[in-house]
Amino acid sequence: MMVFADIRKLFAEGACIIGVGNPMRGDDAAGTLVAKRLIEEHPNCLEIIVNAEDVIEAYAFSIAKKKCKNVIIIDAVEAPAEAGTVLFGKYRDIASASLDYSTHKMSMSLAVEIIEGSGKSVYLVGIVPRNIEFGTGMDEEVARAGDALFTYFSGLVNEYQKEYAYER
Repeated sequence: MMVFADIRKLFAEGACIIGVGNPMRGDDAAGTLVAKRLIEEHPNCLEIIVNAEDVIEAYAFSIAKKKCKNVIIIDAVEAPAEAGTVLFGKYRDIASASLDYSTHKMSMSLAVEIIEGSGKSVYLVGIVPRNIEFGTGMDEEVARAGDALFTYFSGLVNEYQKEYAYER
């Protein structure tokens, strides 16, 4: 699949993975759960994995300082597609397509502006949610998509772990 080939190329160039979402809002937690699992699986790679939850703006400057060329944000993305569908693209392209790309629009835009200002390219891996209501559980299709992304990104971290673990 072309999406995964594109993500692999970004990772080979140097990438940081940022999980975004509110863990209390059902499917909105998808990105943050992927990041949390990656951190648990790869505790020596904290330089390239950040679980920003719903406060990405609090991490923007530290992400901007990281030694990577690309930033890959994983977040819930409202789009006219089935729940669990994975979307990928440059952050600005998705934002300009007028999709409701995040429940964190203003803080996300500010964070992306700071990160791009440091010379990094920012990409978005979006998972289409079914329900982002407070206190709801995660939809089965969204959870399945999150599992697939975790497995894929974990493989990339394993593949490039030496470079990232010892760059600090």
